[in-house]
Amino acid sequence: MEAARAPRHVLFRVFLVLGGVLALLLAIQSVRMYRYVTYRLVMADAERVATLEASYLQFRSRRLEARDPQAFQALLEDFFAEERKIFAWIRLLDSRGNVLAVAGEPVGSPIKPSAFPRDSDRMLRPPELRRLPNGEQVLVLVRPFRFRLTSQEAWTAPPRPSEPPSPDYPKPWFRRGPPEPNFLELAIYPHGMGTQFQELRGQVALSLLAALALLASMLVLRVRFEGYVRERQLEQQLALARKVQQDLLPSQLSLCEELDLAAACVPAWQVGGDFYDAFRDENGRVGLVIGDVSGKGIPAALLMALLHGAIRARHWTSSPEDLEAASQSLNELLRARTSVEHFATLFWCYYDPLSNVLCYVNAGHLPPLLVRRLQTGKFDVHRLDDGGPVLGVIAGASYRAGRIEVQAGDVLVLFSDGLVEATNEEGEEFGEGRLVELVIRCIDRSAAEIREAVLAEARRFVGTQPLRDDLTLLISRVVERAVQPESLATVGAAVPV
Repeated sequence: MEAARAPRHVLFRVFLVLGGVLALLLAIQSVRMYRYVTYRLVMADAERVATLEASYLQFRSRRLEARDPQAFQALLEDFFAEERKIFAWIRLLDSRGNVLAVAGEPVGSPIKPSAFPRDSDRMLRPPELRRLPNGEQVLVLVRPFRFRLTSQEAWTAPPRPSEPPSPDYPKPWFRRGPPEPNFLELAIYPHGMGTQFQELRGQVALSLLAALALLASMLVLRVRFEGYVRERQLEQQLALARKVQQDLLPSQLSLCEELDLAAACVPAWQVGGDFYDAFRDENGRVGLVIGDVSGKGIPAALLMALLHGAIRARHWTSSPEDLEAASQSLNELLRARTSVEHFATLFWCYYDPLSNVLCYVNAGHLPPLLVRRLQTGKFDVHRLDDGGPVLGVIAGASYRAGRIEVQAGDVLVLFSDGLVEATNEEGEEFGEGRLVELVIRCIDRSAAEIREAVLAEARRFVGTQPLRDDLTLLISRVVERAVQPESLATVGAAVPV
């Protein structure tokens, strides 16, 4: 089985690695796309806006025929007042970086435009990121401003005396030189840029989150893979142990005509420490056993299997003395094979159809109930509690067998604490009294019907609450009376209901 499972585990590991690599590549690509949308496209949009606004401002300056710094200052202030939500400041610079006009509150020194190469349309320089006093960031861009102030008109020197003036040269002997370039420094708020990319940015962010989630899932699966495999193997072993434990329980309970038997065992976990047994020996006597091992899960199941095997290996249905001796032997066996914190409670008895006598030993178990209808129509409930302490705790413990005569119609109820201690949502326990009332109400029914009625009532009582302990129930109903006893001989006490 392990050899067949190994290739599947290898294939699963390969898929985990491939999934992790794919998730990592997707995350990297998503980060690159997000950076591209967030920075490149936003920067490009900011450059587009800066170029358009610089062209528009240049058009307005020509239309208004602004030729001196005061006129440009008024023009910038009017324009800035209109576009305050877009720009943090606007400065008009000459080719040396000197400020000719300004609108807004600039931060930092003016950019020296002459230090950067430029083409005919725009400055070939990436935007500069600056932080305002309030902590907000702005993009600072420089754009050419092709308009000449009056103060920037330049004149060339006259020709040298050795060169005769040309008749076509204008008078006086001066001519205009090339105009010096001007530049606009625009500080743009980036939050106003790239609004058309918001949806694309959201989609890229969602893709990034999905990639990170996939990568995290692959990492968690890889880290938890070995534990998952071990858990799966443990679950398979528990399922196998559950099957073995179920196989230990008797497959059929039709042992004799005088007894109608029905039983059920519901573990709180996949495997538990409760068990029951019913068999018939070579002399025709019927043995009934119910036990409860301390703890839950695998340890309790192993101890339960040990106890079950030891019970079947001993001869204890011949006489009360044999039953007492077998109880002492089981006590010493558990003390020798288990630690102090592990013990077991046990009730075991045998029924003799010839004498209608039930002989039993109760080793610390919850006393089974013998429910009997009297001739007056009332009911007696006998608690079978003769025996001794729990098994596996006290060295040299002695046990005393009890005897009780049974008659037709009597119902013997053997149960574990998982039934009477089952609690509902309010914390109330099912209790022995509710069990007795239910058995009395169903006393004329078959053992199987009584069992189903008790289990149904327990499920209804518990509701959605999980079982805290294993629940075991064994119902034995006497259907034929071989001998009519004159009186009820019992060691246990009778409690009228």
